[in-house]
Amino acid sequence: MKHFLRAITRPRSLRTVLLWPYVGLTLALALAVGVLSYRSSAETIIALTEQLLDETAARIVVEVQHRLNSAGGRLYAALTLEGIPPPIEPDTVARWHELLWIAAYSVDPLALHFVYYGAADGRFVGVERQGDLGELRLGLSPDRPREIRQFAYQIRAFTSTSVEDKPFDPRQRVWYQTAVQAAAKASIARDAGPMVWSPIHNSFRDGQLSVARSRALFDPNGKLLGVVATDISLTALGAFVESLKPSANGLALLVQADGQVVATSVGPQTRLDGTGRVRRLNADEAHHPLVRAAWAAWQAQRADPAKDAPPTTGETRFVFDYQGNTQRVAVRALAASAPGGMPDWIALVVVPDDDQLGGLERAVALTASLGALAAVLTLLIGLRLVGSVVRAIRNLQSAALRMGRGELNVPLPHRRRDEIGQLARSLDAMQTELSTDRLTGLTSRTALQRQLAFAIEQAHSRAVGAAPVAEQAAATDASPAQLPLDGLSELAPLPPTPAPPARQFALLFLDLNGFKAVNDQLGHDAGDAVLAEVGQRLRRVVRPGDVVARLGGDEFVVVLWRLSSEVSLQRVIDAIHASLGQPLNSVLSLPGAPDLRVGTAVGSAFYPEDGEDSESLLKAADSRMYAHKANRAR
Repeated sequence: MKHFLRAITRPRSLRTVLLWPYVGLTLALALAVGVLSYRSSAETIIALTEQLLDETAARIVVEVQHRLNSAGGRLYAALTLEGIPPPIEPDTVARWHELLWIAAYSVDPLALHFVYYGAADGRFVGVERQGDLGELRLGLSPDRPREIRQFAYQIRAFTSTSVEDKPFDPRQRVWYQTAVQAAAKASIARDAGPMVWSPIHNSFRDGQLSVARSRALFDPNGKLLGVVATDISLTALGAFVESLKPSANGLALLVQADGQVVATSVGPQTRLDGTGRVRRLNADEAHHPLVRAAWAAWQAQRADPAKDAPPTTGETRFVFDYQGNTQRVAVRALAASAPGGMPDWIALVVVPDDDQLGGLERAVALTASLGALAAVLTLLIGLRLVGSVVRAIRNLQSAALRMGRGELNVPLPHRRRDEIGQLARSLDAMQTELSTDRLTGLTSRTALQRQLAFAIEQAHSRAVGAAPVAEQAAATDASPAQLPLDGLSELAPLPPTPAPPARQFALLFLDLNGFKAVNDQLGHDAGDAVLAEVGQRLRRVVRPGDVVARLGGDEFVVVLWRLSSEVSLQRVIDAIHASLGQPLNSVLSLPGAPDLRVGTAVGSAFYPEDGEDSESLLKAADSRMYAHKANRAR
């Protein structure tokens, strides 16, 4: 308990008081934001995930139905506007080319780019269009291979011609047979049978999987003329479904009711059989394990009597567990009642909870990391800023202590523009006020006594070879003033010596002669001007590191640091007499003052032989000054 009380009551640094609370507040705020964000966002994210599932499944269904529906419209309109289609002959090829080119342009460019017609006599014509380029596929006999003519629409010309390597009979293709069978079942006695969807099949040319929308055409007598059709490539559908991948580890799946994969956003949707032909995959044999798991879960959902889920149509949503992670599934079926009917395809969209909540967890971790980073930056910036403030305050504290010990002209951080700078300027003004005689601008009596006490204290505690502060100031002055009289060059600052001399400094006590007459004859204002001029003359006589002070009235004190020779001291005294013996410039313009001069009586004392404190030294110098006056009076 004692240690605890000592810890909480001991002085704390300003850096600790100012900095650490803000660091702790930053960390606490980051933690609180992270926790509250996670708790408040988890339910919202799950709801948004389910909405994303529904929207993605609905988009797949809408887009697929749109592409399937667009396979009819303008294609059949373009053909039926011509009435009975012309036979496929060499002289009708150009007309067929123009007709099918327009039809191919009229359909969805992503999924429907190949429009073709197979005649009842086995002839064939088709146009595949890709922008302004395309090709015409022409078969004039079911026993011969088709011609492939490349076409450039901009120049209205065929650029090359090639021939396939095997005969092509359209009547053997599944799209042709499906349309004819549908027309027969519907007992159509008009010019065209119903629009029907063929089973998914391999295209004749490249073996890729596609589904065709076809329609049988008849003459007015009900005779079969041929079948017109257009392809929807499962590759295009697969690319579309793949672009709708709902999340990083989620998937979108378009599948037939029997499990045959139509398109998927993950993994391949086909495989090669033993003959090298492309075959479709069933969902339960898909390469991606989540596809197999989702299909199995959907099958179980359909088989569960407690679940209200239609077997192949409608829409529903359910969840299942996969590798310890909850998977959310939305199911939509193509509308069987759409015009022309629809294949029995189902869209399943699967999103793992970890994909969404994992993002939230990463966001929380990021928030925590940013909070920690902010705390570190706060600490670093704070250390720099608070360190600057603390250093400035410590400098002010040190300066105040030095001023209290009697040092003069202690440097302060004036350049700062903040409150510390204002405080420094205030302290400097106070230092000037306390240490300066208002009338003469010289050192005041109080400042002189403090400075003498400080110098004596330094002399007592100084080690051998360590100069006192006052001596260092004088010894290291960059430009010492030259005395105005010859023969005083030894008063220039001296380098530090290993052992200080017995005499540390000299003190002069000055009392002006004839000053009372100045006050009586010229007035007190003139007397004040004379005192100020005397102070300036004394300053010019001594070195910059020495002290010139006014005790009061017409009494002055001069302290000469590191002066131990009586000969040098006498030269200084002589220089003072010579300087003060000159006419006073401050009163030259006053009547009766052109030849006004003031003299001075000077008494001296050495530290430490004449006294070991300031009072003793002043008394010694004062006594000698009066003795000097008495000698001159005699």
